[in-house]
Amino acid sequence: MKLYAYTTPEIPKHAGYLKIGETSGDVDKRIKQQGREHNVKNEKVWEDHVYTDRIRIDKQFHRYLKDKDFHVQQFDETGQDTEWVKCTVPELQKAFGDFKEQFYQDEKKRQALGDKFYLAIRNWYYWASDQLPDPEAALRLVVRLLFCYFLREKGLVPENLFDERFVKEHLKENEHRYYNAILRNLFFHCLRSCVKITLTHTR
Repeated sequence: MKLYAYTTPEIPKHAGYLKIGETSGDVDKRIKQQGREHNVKNEKVWEDHVYTDRIRIDKQFHRYLKDKDFHVQQFDETGQDTEWVKCTVPELQKAFGDFKEQFYQDEKKRQALGDKFYLAIRNWYYWASDQLPDPEAALRLVVRLLFCYFLREKGLVPENLFDERFVKEHLKENEHRYYNAILRNLFFHCLRSCVKITLTHTR
């Protein structure tokens, strides 16, 4: 994923700030496009890259810069104007080098954890194939439960949906009621939304 920074000399309030963005395509073309969107001339001052297929690396870099006490400003309250960072190009270059090293270390840890997780799921599935009448259905249920757990841990859905007392108060007693009323809806509706968001950002 390519990252870049540009300035807008025509806008006084942007003096001393750099706009950081990302693209998987041509950087110069993307910067020109953003200039036309704001009806200004953007001047590229920096370009680098991260070896990853993940998107929104610019947002992660913004958070990293905030943690390092850089001033990150969003000038437009409507949200149309994305974040700008108050720094020089040499400061940005140094910060990005440190960020990349941390990013790659985090990726290694994430990969190791993912490998351990998938190994556990694989071993469980082998066990389920011998012990359960419909292991495929059981695997689907486990995957859906994991996705719902992810939603809860990220704070994307109300926690009371997973609270036993809340569920007992609001749902009639039925062994399939909780799955049909909550878990299935969470999985299919949220997954559909995630797919739409991903497709929007990759266009």
